[in-house]
Amino acid sequence: MQLVEQGKINLCARVREYLPKFKIADEETAENLTVRHLLTHMAGWDGDFWPETGMGDDALGRCTALLADREQIAPLGTVWSYNNVGFVVLGEIMERVAGNPFERIIQERVFDPLRMKHSFMRATDVMTQRFATGHNVRSEGPRTVSQWGMTRDEPVPTAELPVARGTCLSTRGSTLGTVRRSTASGSSTKSPWPNSIRLW
Repeated sequence: MQLVEQGKINLCARVREYLPKFKIADEETAENLTVRHLLTHMAGWDGDFWPETGMGDDALGRCTALLADREQIAPLGTVWSYNNVGFVVLGEIMERVAGNPFERIIQERVFDPLRMKHSFMRATDVMTQRFATGHNVRSEGPRTVSQWGMTRDEPVPTAELPVARGTCLSTRGSTLGTVRRSTASGSSTKSPWPNSIRLW
């Protein structure tokens, strides 16, 4: 939204104005998809898509390119469904208009102004800190996933520890300090959270 305020991104603009090669399985959607559709989770495709594209500065762009075969499940702008990968596309748009990697944009525009000194965008940066991360340990075998009125079986590894590029990791103190500075009265309530939390 800072980039919108600066006139660098238009919420009503089509994604292809920023990413001319953007593709999705449904060409009509690819042509008419806007930034606002991505922000409001109204793109209409299954957004739980976590391909391994590495941690390099080209990771978001390579992930976006893999959407070319992603099937349209609902017509564009008609159904709300949380769309994680839509925010990957937004991240690549930010990189294009700002001319910097996503992590640097967040560091300069969010972390630094809010004095979030113990917040990080790369797992490699947080490894020397005390941290806790969410994880699920499951028995072997597939799980049944239901979405959009359909079900499918997915294999599940023994431990799931997803830390994709674009993930923000922040200490409790850094996060709560920002919340306190952002409110008039602050808060003295003791948090039940662990020492470090992940912000998605």
